[in-house]
Order: sequence, then structure tokens, then C-alpha cells
Amino acid sequence: LELGWYIGGQLGTAKTAVSRNDIETTIAEQGIDGEIISLDTSGTSYHLFAGYQFNAYLGMQVDYIDWGDRTLGIAGGTNIGNLDDYYDAVARIHPDSGDAILVSAIYTLPLGHGFSVAAKVGLLSWESDYRTVVDSSTVGRDNLGGVELSTGVELHYRLRKDTVLFAAIDSVDLERQRMNSFGIGIRHYLAD
Repeated sequence: LELGWYIGGQLGTAKTAVSRNDIETTIAEQGIDGEIISLDTSGTSYHLFAGYQFNAYLGMQVDYIDWGDRTLGIAGGTNIGNLDDYYDAVARIHPDSGDAILVSAIYTLPLGHGFSVAAKVGLLSWESDYRTVVDSSTVGRDNLGGVELSTGVELHYRLRKDTVLFAAIDSVDLERQRMNSFGIGIRHYLAD
């Protein structure tokens, strides 16, 4: 196993664990008499990262993550008297997504023949900006974010001495919903 600094990337898909029924319940709780006409809870995601491998088992990594966009279309009216209050309520009804910075420890267990498995745990700082759009005009905004615990597992294959291919599954509980992602990636170890 190569030790020292590495860089890499991961491309995949991320899915917000929220159902149509969950969002319909939230719509009713906000006082909106509406019907979901479109709902997209998944998107293309990517990670860009750098890290350091201390020994054959332990490494640290810092990722920039983009989970992709989510959309929600609602048709209907409101029991809320003020139109601005209505738009504000609608802005709070959406599947969680966003961008994040993740700092994680990675424990790797070599399996032999170039394969290894790894467990990841880290702190994730995330943020997301949401817009409510009516007839191509932004009428409401919402911003969420926080610091959460992130976990994941990876299956590695050492392609060359300085290059590792991997498949990863990651999960984190955001403010209201869980984000699950799957991706494939590459790590390139930098020469001393």
C-alpha cells in the first residue's frame, strides 16, 4: 500500500430519503391545500478530495461534496392569508440536498490480490439554498445547513502502485432527511 498524500474524485448518485407521502404530510402541516405534480429526490453527485495515508490501515481525508439538485412541483392554493407567508411556507417544503465539506478518518483492511475494504466516519458541514419559483420568478428562499456525522464503506482495487479504484456507499442524516449516496472513484497517490 502506498503511503503519503493522495488526491481523487468520485462520481455517482445521491438520493434524499423522503417519500411523496412524507412531503404531502408536510404540505398539509404548513396549511397549504396543494398537490405534488413533480418530485425529484435524487441527482448526480460528485466528490473532490485530498488525503493522507498514515499506514496500511489508517488515513484522513477532506472532501468537497455536491449532492446535486432536487425539485418539487406543487399545484394548489392556501389557507394562509398573506401571499408572502404562503411563499415562505412553500420554501420550507423540499427534499434536502446541497454542498458539503467532509473531514473523515478511513480505516482500511487489506484483503489480498489488490483488494481491500474500508470504513469511513467523519464530520460533515453542509449547506443548501432553496428557491421557490412561480412563473420563472423567485418568490421565496430557504437556507439550511449544519454539522452532522457521516459514515460510509468502500471496496478498493489497487490498479497500480499509485492508483486505487473504489466503489463507495455513504450516508448522513441532514436536518430533516437522510442522504444516501453511491459512487465510483479513483485515488492517486502522489510521489515523494
